[in-house]
Amino acid sequence: MIGADAWVVALDQWQAPMTHGFWLRSLPAPIVLITPHTLAAQALAPLVPQLKVISPPARALHELADMLVLALAGAAGTLVVPAQGFESYGMRGATAWAH
Repeated sequence: MIGADAWVVALDQWQAPMTHGFWLRSLPAPIVLITPHTLAAQALAPLVPQLKVISPPARALHELADMLVLALAGAAGTLVVPAQGFESYGMRGATAWAH
């Protein structure tokens, strides 16, 4: 685990994000969490300091590189990527931050 710049953790539809909080806290680098349960995963934000991006699988498939850049940027809080696009905001990014 030493030497990683960031972690990408993918959960399937049967895995509840909160059941992974304990070991996610042990990861020493920024985390991009891919889960179909983005709303439930937001509860991890205050418990897992390195959790930087939460994304649904369909978005991560096409935008993982951007998500890794955001995770490594070191911003405070956790970026929650919506299932739909950001075009109405004139940007590529998230519409919500979990704290």
